[in-house]
Amino acid sequence: MTSSAAIDHTAEVDFAFLRELRAAGEASGADLVGDSLRLFLEGTAPRLDALRGALDTGDRQTASLAAHTLRGGCAQFGALRMARLAGFIEDQMRTGITDATRRAALDLQREFSGVRAALLHEFAPHGRDR
Repeated sequence: MTSSAAIDHTAEVDFAFLRELRAAGEASGADLVGDSLRLFLEGTAPRLDALRGALDTGDRQTASLAAHTLRGGCAQFGALRMARLAGFIEDQMRTGITDATRRAALDLQREFSGVRAALLHEFAPHGRDR
């Protein structure tokens, strides 16, 4: 990926992992999705803040670590565009912080808003019959 400019802002989410987790939880009587989803959503916002702060201060090492952590968590939860954006930012930290990196970070924040809404819509108690 060379630029985040070509990325639209419709959340891209693959629900496969969480649907499998929901099925496993239903079989065992546990709310595996609720617990996992809460950890993902609550953990992502501070990581985005850390990334933004590191970019603002020029701390490439911290930005790279935050982007790397975001990439892995987002990929696991099916937030595919977020994972690609985080990977792009992580890759960019090898050479420096650019305008494209800052745009990608803004896109990542916007995408998280869409991902959050999509995940809550799909897996909140009112969406369980979907």
